[in-house]
Amino acid sequence: MKKFITLFILVVFQLSSHAYSEDIELNGQEKNFYKGYTEDEMAEPDFLVPHMMSFLGWNNFSGEKEFTINYERAILWNQKASKLGGPEGSYYLGLFYYAGLAGMEQDFSKAHKYWTLSAEQLKGIIFVDFDESLRQINFYNPNPSTKFSNLKNLYINYISQPTEINMNRLINLVDFSKVQDKKTTIQDFIKNEKITCTNSEMLTIVKKLDDENFLIQDANYDFLSEEEKFKEIKFARFDKGKITWFDIQDGLGQSINKLFGLLPTVWYYSIYFDKKQY
Repeated sequence: MKKFITLFILVVFQLSSHAYSEDIELNGQEKNFYKGYTEDEMAEPDFLVPHMMSFLGWNNFSGEKEFTINYERAILWNQKASKLGGPEGSYYLGLFYYAGLAGMEQDFSKAHKYWTLSAEQLKGIIFVDFDESLRQINFYNPNPSTKFSNLKNLYINYISQPTEINMNRLINLVDFSKVQDKKTTIQDFIKNEKITCTNSEMLTIVKKLDDENFLIQDANYDFLSEEEKFKEIKFARFDKGKITWFDIQDGLGQSINKLFGLLPTVWYYSIYFDKKQY
């Protein structure tokens, strides 16, 4: 299996057959969670993005953030998030079916359906901590059957390395125990000009200046304009088995930085082949 390490921060999830409707509005408990906003702000159609919906769904399921457990609303919010293209909502619905949670019966085909949907919805999105997802999956179904365990491995493998090959493996439910990917080196990256790292970052070499100097770009910026994409090109250097580069970022954004007096920060990145992982 391909394994690479970078210093990127991971910024990161429809039960059509279920009887519940996807129409749902904030109740008193949920409004209290967003008490920093006015009633008018919370009533805006675009107030809740899919990520926030799935977060409400998870709190209603788990009882976290002082929520009273409500499985119906947990399903409703994740249904809506999934319907709007939120990979987390689809992930949680898949988890409910994978482990038989929130009043749902364990169902392999539906778990596979929603985790495949979640994987498809992840295109161009940086996942929210796939290690936490694996922890949840193992916690709620610690002793899965062989086929459920295989599904888990295929899904986690994809969200950690979202390649076309791994997507096809998930879709077709290949036997993960027989998957043996050829190890890829930094030299392969330089030759092929593209790579997917263990934290799901996809990098592209835009231009080779010489054998040691490159212009690189994160390949997840399909949603940006051409001008914005150009700004994401970085100068990188190959030295001592690593490709490294620096980046100046606004951190939390210009408006928040200005409010709190925060300054832009310099980030250091590196990509290299880890011989200890496979």
